[in-house]
Amino acid sequence: MWKKGAFLGFFVIAGAGCGADVEASCLDACEKGNECAETPQDCKETCDEGVKAAERTGCESETASFYDCLASDAECGEDIGFGSDVCQAEFGDVLSCVLDYCSENPSAEDCFSVDDG
Repeated sequence: MWKKGAFLGFFVIAGAGCGADVEASCLDACEKGNECAETPQDCKETCDEGVKAAERTGCESETASFYDCLASDAECGEDIGFGSDVCQAEFGDVLSCVLDYCSENPSAEDCFSVDDG
């Protein structure tokens, strides 16, 4: 997923705790990902959205920890996220936090619902 440079977009919905520097952590992870990407992302734009989502959901510390892990542990060509050993615990913490938020705020913009049609 590093090669495609799209993994951070998924985590724009993620993001909470006190004092976490989500923006700096995101920028570090994004810049590392861009070293491997065929088409680099606009890290400022991607991370601006990620910070806003982290603030809305209250998952800043989990998101910053995930981005810090990616910046330090992920390698080019590795798949990030589901089915990957890379930053798996941190990824799980972000998802758990967002799911907790969404279970309490199901109509929030960072959450989605399935409509039976």
